[in-house]
Amino acid sequence: HAVELDPRNVRALHAEMSALFFSKEFDAGRRVGEQALAINPNDTELMGGFGTRLALSGNWEDGCPLVEEARDRNPGPFAYYESILALCSYFSGDYAKAAMWIKKTTAPGNSLYHAIAAAIFGEGGYEIDA
Repeated sequence: HAVELDPRNVRALHAEMSALFFSKEFDAGRRVGEQALAINPNDTELMGGFGTRLALSGNWEDGCPLVEEARDRNPGPFAYYESILALCSYFSGDYAKAAMWIKKTTAPGNSLYHAIAAAIFGEGGYEIDA
């Protein structure tokens, strides 16, 4: 493990965190993500990735603010952040905000974008956009 060689290597911790979340080891992934963010709280790639993993694992209340902060502090990649923020708003029931975020994204070539947009526009009553 790269983490064993350098336990303060944020990229290695980020990779380990992602692997843990993908393995559905959410508590362990959260601990590693928190550890990495404590080492470098200014790493917006880590912040956005950690927030995304938290949110998509069902912890919207902790994950979404991290994604929003990463977007505010980093000039890109907006499409990544905006798609996740659209989901955050959707799952909190704020369909107007979800529609605003999904319309801002520049990733319509991504098939996941279309699934997210269809859910948002359909649930939000945006018939023309749906």
